[in-house]
Amino acid sequence: DGRLLLLLGSSRMPAEIFLCDPDALARSPQRWTADLAPAADGRLGMPLPGALHAPEAGDALQQLTFHNRARLEELKMHRPEHFWFTGALGDSVHGFLLRPPQMDAAGETRGAEAARVPLVVVLHGGPQWAYHDFWLGSYNFQMIAARGYAVATINFHGSAGFGIAFQDAIRGNWGEIPGEDVRRGLEQILARFPFVDEERVAAIGRSYGGYLVNWLNGHSDRFQCLVTHSGGFDEAAGWGTTEELWFPEWEFLGPPWAQWEIYRRNSPATYAERMRTPTLVIHGQRDYRVDLSDGLQTYATLKRQQVPARFLTFAEEGHHIHDPESWLLMWQEIFGWLHRHLD
Repeated sequence: DGRLLLLLGSSRMPAEIFLCDPDALARSPQRWTADLAPAADGRLGMPLPGALHAPEAGDALQQLTFHNRARLEELKMHRPEHFWFTGALGDSVHGFLLRPPQMDAAGETRGAEAARVPLVVVLHGGPQWAYHDFWLGSYNFQMIAARGYAVATINFHGSAGFGIAFQDAIRGNWGEIPGEDVRRGLEQILARFPFVDEERVAAIGRSYGGYLVNWLNGHSDRFQCLVTHSGGFDEAAGWGTTEELWFPEWEFLGPPWAQWEIYRRNSPATYAERMRTPTLVIHGQRDYRVDLSDGLQTYATLKRQQVPARFLTFAEEGHHIHDPESWLLMWQEIFGWLHRHLD
């Protein structure tokens, strides 16, 4: 009858089903703020006083399912705190930070006077993707924060959702521009959030995010430890081992023999001798997007230079981890690595 069924969620609420009446929203535009905004940040999914009510006829937005209400009621989760800063190309770059649930809104940690907390920066893949205020089953911001870490992400140049020019700005320059964005974003975080301990900072990334972690390892000593998951290492070799052959030729402006200098300049392998940060390397043996050899080369490079490193592989997993038991083991390893180097 002209109404819409929507899935709405946030970093504080796995997606639930809502019924939306576009005509009612058009008649009362303020309902976009009154209904959609609370839904988007999870308030309608949380059992907060006055936030929930039975669907009523004429409502612009009605929440129909509350599948996770009982579980969410047990959890304390902070909403993201968004920030913007001037990026590598002089335009605005977006990021956000989540405080750990042990911390109050004033930035004080319960049970520890004026305690500072470690920071985990999570870098998204793609690069034509972005991290926003949504619920992830994989690299879940709230799950990481629950271990006592501040969690931040930066939507560096190359990210989707900020215009095609912003997205295409890193073609032929995968490392330097996003790497500079991460450096500037980290400076912004440390200046804006004084409760973050600048001496305990880690970075985690998967796919392109894993590539960027490898790049940062050869260009920065700012991190106490790193986690690279399905990350590229040698982009020229990657051209011949990926099932997505169109992609490297688009990003690096042709095949390796036609653009050798671009592939060389954009490969973390080129800067291998500078890599000194302890790194957990994760790679599925059925990864046809970024071949297993990239993970093996990353690990071998670090061990050859006596850099602390650990290699985790799954015989039946590919570019994405699907099996719940694999996810559980992976996060046990990641949290163990973070604990060893940050706590």
